Amino acid sequence: RVRNRLSFADITEGLDSQIPNDLNAHMKIGAGFDAVYGFMAFSFSNPKIQLRTIDDLVSEDSFTWPVRNIDLFAATAMGPPSDGRQDTVQVSQELNAEWGFSNSYDGDDVTYRFVLDVEGGDFSDPLLSLSSSSDGELPEILISSGELTAALDGHIEGDEQKTFIWTVFLSDGDGEVQVSEKDGPVFNPTYREILVRGSEYVTSGETHADIPRVVELRQNYPNPFNPTTVIEYAVPDDMNVRLTVYDVLGRQVMTLVNEQMTPGSYSVNFDASRLASGVYIYRLEAGNVVHTKRMMLIK
Repeated sequence: RVRNRLSFADITEGLDSQIPNDLNAHMKIGAGFDAVYGFMAFSFSNPKIQLRTIDDLVSEDSFTWPVRNIDLFAATAMGPPSDGRQDTVQVSQELNAEWGFSNSYDGDDVTYRFVLDVEGGDFSDPLLSLSSSSDGELPEILISSGELTAALDGHIEGDEQKTFIWTVFLSDGDGEVQVSEKDGPVFNPTYREILVRGSEYVTSGETHADIPRVVELRQNYPNPFNPTTVIEYAVPDDMNVRLTVYDVLGRQVMTLVNEQMTPGSYSVNFDASRLASGVYIYRLEAGNVVHTKRMMLIK
């Protein structure tokens, strides 16, 4: 494990922004290193190294996966449906699937592979597989009506209505991972749904079973902690989110999140290295919903 938070604040001040807070989540198990540099410490009966930058990890191997917890956007069509309906678009028009940027912390180039499969499929033998790169632009795949019709041939007949799913795989040239939502230490694969009616119409949207239905604030872990802990929360819709920490006297000691968030589950690191031992309260305000929980810092 790589320590992401500062142990030597007076020495390494300003360097924490150069170490990704979620670096451990994307490290490849078994990757070999030629050297590891940093500040040496000894605590809790174990030697430890505090990295200064990602370049302190020296390896000939690709040692991180591409960041996989990126947003998938619903596929749309170029132009409105000709019959005026707003919930469908014609297959005869070009379909456009978009998603967010990814990166690999060890500097590898990331490529994207769009895959389409039957509902319930695992994408191991997809109906359609198309690759792309970002080239500085929002990654996307344009799918012609011919490609879509050919991919669905034999899987839908006449005026039958059927659901298909799509997702994106990220590759660093040394293996690939599926776009996923992070839930604590676990990544849950995500996908989007495409509903096809006969060979004429298609509509698309989100079907991920793990998208939360209500605002959630989970108990931090570890708890008690020293000096860092992880706080997880979830929001079901686009909404303004504010996550703050207070002492037992009600004084605000830190704001961890204060921004507009999209639906999903999130985690944030809380570093209390400059705070005194004791009980602290963390408060989540999301839309009109407010949740609070307690945590204990023991030094």
